[in-house]
Formats: sequence, structure tokens, C-alpha cells
Amino acid sequence: MGKAKKRSSKSDSKKETKEPQQDTAKGENFDNITFINRPVTCIATLIKIIFELITSAPGFVLRHYIIFTLFPALVAGFYYIDGPHDEYRQIVTEFSLFAGWWIGLGILSSVGLGTGLHTFVLYLGPYMAQVTMAANNCNKFPVFIPNRWTYEKFGECEKWEGEPTIGILDIYYALALEAFLWGFGTAIGELPPYFVARAASLAGETHEELENQEGMFKKVKDFIEPILKKHAFIVVVLCASIPNPFFDLAGLTCGHFGIPFFTFFGATVIGKALVKVSIQSFFVIIMFSRHIIEKVFIVVASVYAPLEPILRKELEKQQNKLYEGKSSNEEPSLVGQIWGWLVALMIGYFVYAFLTAIVQDRLRTDAKKKA
Repeated sequence: MGKAKKRSSKSDSKKETKEPQQDTAKGENFDNITFINRPVTCIATLIKIIFELITSAPGFVLRHYIIFTLFPALVAGFYYIDGPHDEYRQIVTEFSLFAGWWIGLGILSSVGLGTGLHTFVLYLGPYMAQVTMAANNCNKFPVFIPNRWTYEKFGECEKWEGEPTIGILDIYYALALEAFLWGFGTAIGELPPYFVARAASLAGETHEELENQEGMFKKVKDFIEPILKKHAFIVVVLCASIPNPFFDLAGLTCGHFGIPFFTFFGATVIGKALVKVSIQSFFVIIMFSRHIIEKVFIVVASVYAPLEPILRKELEKQQNKLYEGKSSNEEPSLVGQIWGWLVALMIGYFVYAFLTAIVQDRLRTDAKKKA
């Protein structure tokens, strides 16, 4: 009898251990469901999600009616009621659009576990290059026309022939606001991995990304986990200051281990909007400072003289293209057209991956409820 009980208990325990594995296998099958191989299922699920969001919106607004009435009332009063604030309307509007532009580009750059648009290379980097070249050509910070918030072009100035005396730090301080706003946007864009892992942790689950880390990422995770709870703020600052894959792992890990939101986000802002973007900014400023590049050319000429004129010609070509901009009458080049299509494909891929992830998560949740 005792042996039979032991056998039955062992068989029961085996069944219990097998059941979660079967559930896990079922859950993994949802990762294979996409709009390509199961279009009807995905579209139907997406329509269901949208319908539920629309029907739940009135209830959400009623539950938070103070926020949804007070804020619009303040904005309407600011714009439509005359008073001593009239002279600030245009400034506030222009600055809000200016800040929203750079923050939005930052969000696009970091959202999606490192697969987002690299808007530093597309927008902020070229903008910094233009300002740096203008500052070195004029030996002073350029005048923005019509103003800094609605910048269209630089004001004319007398070209400085000697070595510029304007310092690298002066140019950096002049560009610090744009850099910070963009970096702040990248910090916001890094929040989804944190929230996803935190929600999974609260539900008693382990996020798939943390379970399937292999190779270098697994080693980084194993290194971060033991010290994360003791030194969360410092660890996140360091991870936010280096390339995306490390920080995505830190975001997932922080969410999984329940690191407080303000600890995580505050450290992310410091690492992204202050440390990392400053390093990127100094790199661009140095590369597009004429007097510094001249010293580099001297070194290149001393090593291999035939290479120096080739590099100089190519650099001047790129600098003129960035500084002068493209004429509205100029037809886009083949390279420009290809780049435009590439950017469009990047945006399309991001939207597709985002919608696919939402549908897969909903199908997985519905399956668990039915089980």
C-alpha cells in the first residue's frame, strides 16, 4: 500500500510538473500567430480590442472627469480669455511644439527594445552639425530665423577666416536644451519594457525576454540581478548610459524585480538625457569643428598623404550639404529616394510589430481565461 501511494504521489507530481509545461507550450504557440499566416484571426482580435477600448472610453473619462475638464478649461482660458498673458501665447505655443518635436523624436528612437528609429542620426545629429559649422564659420553662436523655436535658417554673418575662438563647451551649452529634450524622450521610450516585465511579475509570471536570454545577454543579466536591489539607481544610470541592448535588459530586470518606478525613471533620465546624449553631442561637435578637423588632416597627411585630399573633399561636400540644406526646387537624388523608402519601411515594420504583439498578448490572455 505504501509503495502504491508513493507511486501514485510520484505520478501525480509528474502530472503537475507536466501541466505547466503544456501550458507554456500552448503559450509559445501564440508567438507564431501573425498577420501574415493568420490574417483573419489577427484582424478580428484587433477589431475586438479597438471596440473594447472605444466602449470603455466614456467610463474612463467619467472616472477621471476632473482631469478631463480642468486641463482643457485652463488651456481654453489661456488662449481665448484676454489678459496680461496675451504676449506669452505665441511663445508658449512655439516652445510647446518645439519641445514636443524633440521629445517625440526621442521616443521614436528608443521605443521597441532597440528596434526604433535612430532619430539621433536622422535629425538631432545633423541639426547639431549645422549649428556647429555655423558657429565655427561665424566664430559665434548663429542667429536663428525667425527664432530658435521655429528655426528655418541661420542669419547671415561675416565669415571668420582665422581659427575660431568659440569653445566646444560654448556650442554644447547652446545645444543642451535640444539634446536634453531628445534624451528625455528616449527615457520615456524605454518605459514599455519596464512596465511589461513589472505587470508580468505582479501576475506571478516571468517575462519571456528574461527567460530566453542567451549568450552575452544572459551573462549581463546574471551580473546585474544580484546587485540590482542594493544599488538599483546606480546600476540603471550606468546601463542607461551605454548602448540599447544592455539597457533594455536592465528595464526588463528592474520591472521583474519590482524596482520602484521613480527610482527607475529618474535614473533613466540621468543616464539617457544627461550622460549618454552629452557624449553623443560632444562627438558631433568635435567632428564638425573646422579647426579640430584641420589638425586631424595634418595627422592623416603625415601618415598617408594621398588620402588627405580625398577625405577633405568628401568632408567638405557633406558639410556643405548639411549646412546649406536642400533647395525646394532640387529633385531628390536616387540615394535620397531610397533612404526615404527605407525610413518608411522602418516605420511600417515598427507599427506591424507593435500590433502583432498586442494581438498575441490578447490571444494568450483569452486562452488562459478559458483554461
